[in-house]
Amino acid sequence: MEFQLNLEFELDDQRFTVETLASDFESHQDKLADIVREEGRILVATSAVKDSGDYSEPLIRLAGQWLRKLQWIIAGDSETIPFRNSEQCFAFMPAGGGVEISLFEGTELEVEDYIFEPVTVRLETLVRASVEMGDALVGLIEKIDASLLESDEDCKDLKSDLEESKKAWHNYELHRR
Repeated sequence: MEFQLNLEFELDDQRFTVETLASDFESHQDKLADIVREEGRILVATSAVKDSGDYSEPLIRLAGQWLRKLQWIIAGDSETIPFRNSEQCFAFMPAGGGVEISLFEGTELEVEDYIFEPVTVRLETLVRASVEMGDALVGLIEKIDASLLESDEDCKDLKSDLEESKKAWHNYELHRR
């Protein structure tokens, strides 16, 4: 199954993926001056997911949360990522050698309505896509102002959570062999 994660920023009433912003950095640079406060969403793309929701969250913080939870998902735990600006959550549930991912309306403890139903993804596919997403965002931050990765708390957390996720996956692979 094809599985991709993309980060999408909302800038000046338009939406831009991290890849678009990084590839045409010169023309978007002025819009990114306050990247730590910019909002957006994580787009989940599979053959089964037709809608990744229409929410808007502080994107660096949301990506950091995703990567922080990834460490626990690798360990086999069920996790949720509640949003700050709406009553929506991502959910992750172990399923054999994979992980069921869903997006729903409700609270961490109660699903009211699915935005997209649980879809099963191989664990290594989820980890690969998540790490690529984190690397792309850190790379964009470095282009804008590398000092943010040391001075801004959300940026520091993002970088730290990315490194910890990479370590957790490395350890998982070592124990699996």
